[in-house]
Amino acid sequence: MTAALSSSPDYDGGTGDWPPNLLARIATTIGRRQQENVASTALLYVIQADSHARRAVVADVARRAGLTVGADLPDDLSFVGQDHGEDGRPDIVGLDDCARARVVIEAKIDAGFQLRQMARYSTRLASGLPSVIAVLAPERRLPRLLHEAHRQLTDEEIELAERGQVTWQTADRTLTLVGISWLTTLEAMENVTSSADLGQLRGFYDYLESAVFLPLATADLAQANGRLMRSVTSVAQNVASGFPAAERGSTTHHWSYTGQLLVLHGRTAWFGVWLDAWAQREDTPYWVTYHKDVLPPAKAAQILPELNAIPGIRAHRDETYLCAALFPPAEAERAEVETTLTELIRQVANLVR
Repeated sequence: MTAALSSSPDYDGGTGDWPPNLLARIATTIGRRQQENVASTALLYVIQADSHARRAVVADVARRAGLTVGADLPDDLSFVGQDHGEDGRPDIVGLDDCARARVVIEAKIDAGFQLRQMARYSTRLASGLPSVIAVLAPERRLPRLLHEAHRQLTDEEIELAERGQVTWQTADRTLTLVGISWLTTLEAMENVTSSADLGQLRGFYDYLESAVFLPLATADLAQANGRLMRSVTSVAQNVASGFPAAERGSTTHHWSYTGQLLVLHGRTAWFGVWLDAWAQREDTPYWVTYHKDVLPPAKAAQILPELNAIPGIRAHRDETYLCAALFPPAEAERAEVETTLTELIRQVANLVR
């Protein structure tokens, strides 16, 4: 038997094929803040390398800003990134044929704005010409980010009128502040190109977006949510403790998962609540995993179709783990939920044996 901890989910692949591609997997080796920089750098690379993607981005920015491509804004711009200046270092700047800044794209995933950041970036834009500051962010974050960006600009006595839910514009249209979601930008490019680089960026963003931090509302902090999480974990605890002592190993606790090692038919499995997989993969917090040292990949591949044929189970595998999501009955009493999970674990173990 392998070391007991080998079947616990971890950062070496426990989320199955998640992160979904090479770029995302490499980026997981650096901090979250740097991952945001990787995303904006990857976007810059795609629009620099692919003229179709670049024109699609310009057209999408112009449309959302209420500007006409070819008249108000050139239909093609040259883009530079992390361009240092007295006003700071915008993520991406679009320049016209005269090297005048017409578009500033500030790409966000989790981060907020620095002091006066939007006001400083507004001075980078060409004076007297229709120009745009585009805040690129996950859809759920746009309203809050745009509110802050708008405040920074109005604090500098830049008068902006609201033109839409996430669009503000000066009366002479020389400055438009607009919010654009990452997904709509990616879709705009995907409509005109299918480059491998764009596919890498899409997979990387999908990975980042699943863990986007949203400010906690008062309702999120209510005792009811604490009771919900306590119920979720206590169900897993009760299910695991219900197995005979001879089948139970040590408990495992991590910031992203908590559970129990089980030795079923001579193979060590992990069962518990897995927050990362719940957020990224399936609509259930309950999972069973087997490490490749316990369950050879050939065997895992052989039983995968049979596992997915069992109602209440959805399984996947990668080079490291076999992962089975367990779906408890909704709107059921605790006893029924725990009994169902126990039965599903047994069905997985019977196929793995």
